[in-house]
Amino acid sequence: MTNIPNHWNRDKGGDRNSEPLPWEFSGPVPEGDHPDVTQHLTESTVAKLTTAMREIVDMVGIHEAMAPTTATSVWELLAATSHELLAWVRRWQP
Repeated sequence: MTNIPNHWNRDKGGDRNSEPLPWEFSGPVPEGDHPDVTQHLTESTVAKLTTAMREIVDMVGIHEAMAPTTATSVWELLAATSHELLAWVRRWQP
């Protein structure tokens, strides 16, 4: 399993005191939730979904010419998924 850093720009010597990246959790922790687990769940989920969507983009790019109708449907699904993911992040963060 590849270790993907949670804070890629900061793990490479970036400023640790800078504003959080859009996918990093910085909102209030819901009552009853453990802060570290809340951060892990939110950041890991967004990272895993983003990684999967990037892999699908690559795959569709390779096979689009041989299945253009299906590729179009997949592009539409990816667009809807990415819009919903972004909306979820915006709703989650205050």
